[in-house]
Amino acid sequence: MITRPTLAHDTAPILGEVDVSKHLASRPGYPADYEAESLIMAELVQVLATRPHDMAQALADAAMKLTGAASAGVSLEQSEGEGEPMFRWIATAGEYARYLNGTMPRNFSPCGAVLARSDAILLHEPVRAFPYMQELHMEAREVLLVPFFLSGVAVGTVWVVHHDHQQFDREDLRVLRVVTIFASAAMQATGLIGAPPTAAARDASADPDRS
Repeated sequence: MITRPTLAHDTAPILGEVDVSKHLASRPGYPADYEAESLIMAELVQVLATRPHDMAQALADAAMKLTGAASAGVSLEQSEGEGEPMFRWIATAGEYARYLNGTMPRNFSPCGAVLARSDAILLHEPVRAFPYMQELHMEAREVLLVPFFLSGVAVGTVWVVHHDHQQFDREDLRVLRVVTIFASAAMQATGLIGAPPTAAARDASADPDRS
C-alpha cells in the first residue's frame, strides 16, 4: 500500500463504526453474472498454466472486474529478517496500482484486522481507524477484504476499494470469496507462499511483551 508508516508502536485497532460488515447481508445485491464469472475463472486457469508468476496480478485484476471496484489488490503477510511482520501488496490494480510492493504493519492495518478475525471485513472510511491511510493519493471510501488460507491459517487478503459513494454488497462478497479460494490454491502452486506462520508465532508477533 504505502511504505511502512511511522508509528510509535503497533496496536490492535478499535474498528468501531468503521466496521460495517454486518450491513453486507442486508444490502440489496446485484444479480449474479455467472457467465462473466466463468470466463474470468477460465482466464485465471490459463494464467496459472502458462504464466504462473503473473497469478497474483491476475487475481487482483479479476477481483476488480468481478466487483466493479476502482482499486483492488492482493496482500501477503511477510517478515523481513528480524523486523516486525508486515503485509506486502504483491499485486495492485486500478487507482492503487502505483502502490505495488508497498507495505503496511501487520498489527495495525485493515489486513491485520481481517487475519485476526479470520473472516471478511467491510470497512467504511477506514482512515478513521488507520490515520496513516491519509497518505494515499485517493481516499478509500469503502474497502472489502477477504482472507485466504493455507493449511487452515489465514496468510493474506484479496481486497477491493470504492473511492466514491458506491457500496459493496453480498454478491461482491460471494465473488470475492471465489477469488480467494482460487488464490489459496494458485499461490501455493506457484510458490509465492511458503509455509504459513504458526499460531504461536502470530500470537507472539501481536504481543510485544510476550517472551
